Amino acid sequence: MRMPGANKSVVLCLLLAGMVCAAQGQPRAAVVIETNYPEALVYADSLWLGYASQGTFFMPTTVREIRLVAQEENGWNISPVVQPVELIRADSTYRYRLNFPYYYQIRTVPFDAVVYLEQSGERWRIGETPVLYRSEVPLSGVFRIEHPGYLVQQVDAGSEIWNDVEVMLHSGGQEHQAAEIAWRPPRQSRTWIDYAALGLAVGAGVAAIHYKFKADDLYDQYRETGDPDIRSRVKRYDVQAGISLGAMQVGMGVFAIRLLLRR
Repeated sequence: MRMPGANKSVVLCLLLAGMVCAAQGQPRAAVVIETNYPEALVYADSLWLGYASQGTFFMPTTVREIRLVAQEENGWNISPVVQPVELIRADSTYRYRLNFPYYYQIRTVPFDAVVYLEQSGERWRIGETPVLYRSEVPLSGVFRIEHPGYLVQQVDAGSEIWNDVEVMLHSGGQEHQAAEIAWRPPRQSRTWIDYAALGLAVGAGVAAIHYKFKADDLYDQYRETGDPDIRSRVKRYDVQAGISLGAMQVGMGVFAIRLLLRR
């Protein structure tokens, strides 16, 4: 979990102090915020007030919206929780319960595996990997992951706000094993495939790092301002980094298979 840099913190503190001073003449109300994510950032309209763990905030009665923003590494994938408010009476206390949904991102190698959720004796289909599942309550069951020709795997769902599940599937089953036995590497030299696979892995790896740094820089701005326009740009860079990472894995996989076929 990254924190804003020292210079950025100083600027934010000065900005906050200035806005508070300007609002000192305004009537205020106490707002108590309860949430399942105490580390979230709290905004009153566009003013950052601090962390949700603080619990009680004193806000001018002119505030029209309270917004909670996730601040962890995958925060740009988590939609802010927005609560319209009417703080009519000054020197009064208002209470709000603002809960984030629970996110489950499931990825497999290879992809296109079918994911089922087994919970409390029931089972239902979630989708095919990669898949992002959202629940209003934390899941207590397991994900059952199935792919033709591969062993079935089960993974605990988890109960964090953001749950990232990545599974490497292992081959299994008679049909798949027979196909592996029947396979023979081509006799003709295909060294160009090795160079192409390594080139793809290196190039895609560099691209993944580039896009990830871009996303991280923008995410720092998003944490400071809560600007929803920045969130969409961060998510776009994150997707591009994920695609590049997938391409790198493909390149490394092809090269690894080529090495195995030579043995």
